[in-house]
Amino acid sequence: LAFLRTTRTRPLYGLNPFDHTIDGVFHSAAEEAEALAAHMVASGFPGAYYEVGNEHEWCCPVLTPAEYVELFLRIGQSVKRADPTARLMGPVTSSANAEWRESFIDGLASRGQLGLLDTFSFHYYGAWLASWNSDGIDLSQPQLLSAEIGKIRTKLAGVGAGHVGVAVTEYNAAIWDGVT
Repeated sequence: LAFLRTTRTRPLYGLNPFDHTIDGVFHSAAEEAEALAAHMVASGFPGAYYEVGNEHEWCCPVLTPAEYVELFLRIGQSVKRADPTARLMGPVTSSANAEWRESFIDGLASRGQLGLLDTFSFHYYGAWLASWNSDGIDLSQPQLLSAEIGKIRTKLAGVGAGHVGVAVTEYNAAIWDGVT
């Protein structure tokens, strides 16, 4: 917190959306998220950013969009109880699976909960460092990011959530060509 004060920045936390047991003691993910948000408010940091979960469309564990929506709502409502100014981010996906992303948006819309989402966050993993390229870089890949963001913005606007921001919270230029 001292670092945040010194740099005059706003924190961003990744929240574990799953209940869990540590050393035989049960922990409610929703209660932990609410306690963290309350602590941040008491420490002078209302309005912190909170990403709910991480890449559940393919791992950590794999969830259906409907399952993720339920966790997002549970955790998000807990955070907002402690800090109504908190900024909630989801679904924190890492693939270009438009069906999964759009099902998340539709799931919030069908429950009348789009107001809970402040920022649509996702990770972008391109294969733009390629060993097959003599220069080692395929600059056509990063150029696709704008189109992905455009698709997300269009979907959000189509359900009345054009005010929701879009953030790329991880960007990776890894080599995915199977050679290295």
